[in-house]
Amino acid sequence: MALISKNSLDMSGTRLGPYTIVELLGKGGIGTVYLAKNRRTGDLEALKMLLPELTESAEMKERFGREISNSAILDHPNIIKVMDYGKCNDICYYAMEYCIGGSLMDLLRREGGILSYEKAVRITIQVLDGLEYAHNVTVPYGKSSED
Repeated sequence: MALISKNSLDMSGTRLGPYTIVELLGKGGIGTVYLAKNRRTGDLEALKMLLPELTESAEMKERFGREISNSAILDHPNIIKVMDYGKCNDICYYAMEYCIGGSLMDLLRREGGILSYEKAVRITIQVLDGLEYAHNVTVPYGKSSED
C-alpha cells in the first residue's frame, strides 16, 4: 500500500479507507479531487480530499466538514450525491458520484468548443433546476443573516 505524500498530487494506486485512487481529476482552493475505485462496491467515485497542507488548520477542517454536511443533504437528479466520507492517515475526504461524461469543459473540448443551441439550453435548464433546489433546501450550515 502506497503512503500518502503531502507534497505530491500523483496518488495513483494509493489506498485511502475503502478507496484506491486511480487518477487526479482536479485541484481547487481547499481540495483535490481524484477518480477512485470503491473496493467494497467496485464502483468508480470522485474522491475529494482536503489539501494536505490544510489538515493542520482547525478552521479549514471545519469548513471542509460543513461542505460535506451541506452536500450530503442535497438530493436532486442534477446534483452529485455524496456517497461516503471519512478520515484516513490524517486526510479528510468524501466520496461522490462520478460523472462518466466529465465536466462541461470536457464536453466543450469534445464538441470542438461550441455547443448547439439546443444542447446549451438543455444543460443550462438542468443547472438552473439544480441551483434552484440547492438554494431553497434547508442545510445544516446555511448562510447566516450576517453573511
